[in-house]
Amino acid sequence: MRRSPCGSIFLAFATLFAGTLPSLAQRSRPLPPRVEIEYVYEKPSDRWLMPIYDRLTDKDVFAQLDKYLSPLRLPRKISLRTKQCGEGRIKQNYKSGADLVLCYEYMARVENLIRESKITSPILREAMGTGTVAHALLRLVALDIFDQLQLPVWGRAEDAADRLASFLMLRLGPPDKAEEWYGGAGVYFAVSGKAERVNFTELTSPDFQRFFNHLCFAKSAGDDKYFELASAWTPVVMKPEETVELRKFFDIGKLPSEQQGPALKSLNLDQGVFASFFFKRIAGYCSKEYGEVERAFRQELLPYIDRSVLTAAQRSKL
Repeated sequence: MRRSPCGSIFLAFATLFAGTLPSLAQRSRPLPPRVEIEYVYEKPSDRWLMPIYDRLTDKDVFAQLDKYLSPLRLPRKISLRTKQCGEGRIKQNYKSGADLVLCYEYMARVENLIRESKITSPILREAMGTGTVAHALLRLVALDIFDQLQLPVWGRAEDAADRLASFLMLRLGPPDKAEEWYGGAGVYFAVSGKAERVNFTELTSPDFQRFFNHLCFAKSAGDDKYFELASAWTPVVMKPEETVELRKFFDIGKLPSEQQGPALKSLNLDQGVFASFFFKRIAGYCSKEYGEVERAFRQELLPYIDRSVLTAAQRSKL
């Protein structure tokens, strides 16, 4: 068990009613005092899960996560725990006031899909594992934020937590690893989305939907990085010929603004992949969705971030 100081964050996320109430920045409320975050690695009872426990403790994934959480402030302590959930479960539902639990069974599924995927790059495989675990833990913290601060969420809290986790990965992640882990998590969602059998009666979003949501928030890294990540991810989920066409669009996005209009005329935007909802989302709606979250972030979250613990690179993103 290790303990570290942490803090607190307030969020009116894109799915919340950001803008309908006075922002905290306008209220000039001081930051809450730092509070403790408790991290616990619980040994699994099944031997087949012990290698996962060993890898997590060897890498000390909570120390990596703390790089995201250290500038945030919450009104009361939170506890994060990795454990064996049993009974065929890969996740444990959030419960107010209880520990935030990441199941070893979920991490086993992540590792199995990485092994079975066609991804051969050792660096990308490592980023898929570390990035997906970081995203899963940030998602748990997001749910606790909604609960602790009694935030009204429009839609499903699970979806809002997913989006917050993706947003924070690039905004508050360690500068030397944030984009790598973010990209790895995106590839995992794509691979998992292709492998899973979707049950449309479930309340949780399928990983394909999570992939497309995650893709939108790559805009947090800037347009150049957004196009780079989108170009790297789309071959996992799209046909080769569709990827070639999208590559042309992404390349146009890197041109000076005065050259983009004439270049776009060379594309047939009424056929093929350009007529798909996926294209319409990445070409237009992602900017709107990201813009909503960006405004909510600046109004409601930024006043609860302690900038004194951030690096210069991190502060430049705020």
